[in-house]
Amino acid sequence: MKYKNLTLKKYIYFFIVLCVIIFSLLFWGCNKNEDMNPSAKLQLTGVLIFTDNSRKLYKYDLNTTKIDTILNNRVPGRIIKISPTEFMAEGYFDGFGKLDIKNGNCTYIRNGSRLCYIKSHKKIFFYEFIREEKVHRLCMASIDSPDKLQQTINTIKEFNYFSYLFPPVQISENEIVCLGEDSNLWQYNISTEILTPTGISGKYTPQAWISKHNTLLCKFRGEGSIHTYEINWENKNIIARPMLNSMYYSKYLDKYDMIIYGTRTYGLFGELSAERYDTFIYSFKDNFNIKLISHIGISSAVYLDE
Repeated sequence: MKYKNLTLKKYIYFFIVLCVIIFSLLFWGCNKNEDMNPSAKLQLTGVLIFTDNSRKLYKYDLNTTKIDTILNNRVPGRIIKISPTEFMAEGYFDGFGKLDIKNGNCTYIRNGSRLCYIKSHKKIFFYEFIREEKVHRLCMASIDSPDKLQQTINTIKEFNYFSYLFPPVQISENEIVCLGEDSNLWQYNISTEILTPTGISGKYTPQAWISKHNTLLCKFRGEGSIHTYEINWENKNIIARPMLNSMYYSKYLDKYDMIIYGTRTYGLFGELSAERYDTFIYSFKDNFNIKLISHIGISSAVYLDE
């Protein structure tokens, strides 16, 4: 009799655990914003051209929330906008090139990655890896002849435990933020060609310049954790943005003071579970986020104000 009671208890325990797992998976797969039309609340306009983690290319109408697949085949990599009709993509034979979003063809230009285009100066910045020396060089070239190197800004020989080689981030018409030779953040002035330290640790990886607030949005890489902060550029005060902790790529829309970002989450068993990718939009003014796209997370994006 005692043995039967133990067996019954085991079955009851197994049933309860099974119910909890099923409920958790269902809850994880659902979101109260999933059926919400964000355009009704946000009144957004324009088009987002973006790639996801599988490197498909999509077109997303921010007003109607209609999403179309432009290319099913693999787009070379991260994309940037040169003009409303001109794009570049990196990850093409260890380099970058001009991307035709209509057919996915990419015309190779040169070795380089982590692109940043400064429209006011018609300059493109990129990192070039020198295999023989095992260093990364931050280079600058004219967009009219990107295959010809104009200047080397700095050289990164090695990284500390926390630093991460990120694409330069434009913070004004004349300036970018980049990783310095000491693995901390530095500021480069294009007009004066002067590189100066910012006093900000390389533990902060820049994600986007929030122009409405004059702040730099960063991921902070600490011991076993990653958090998101804004750094005020005038007084270097730090503001926590916990709602953006799951962000892994972002595109800031200064027109709306909002940022569109991709997230990666896991199921009940953490990283042992299947990954789930989604795309959200966050309002800095009102401090709320809304899911834009389910089961697709942006990994690079350009915004067209159509």
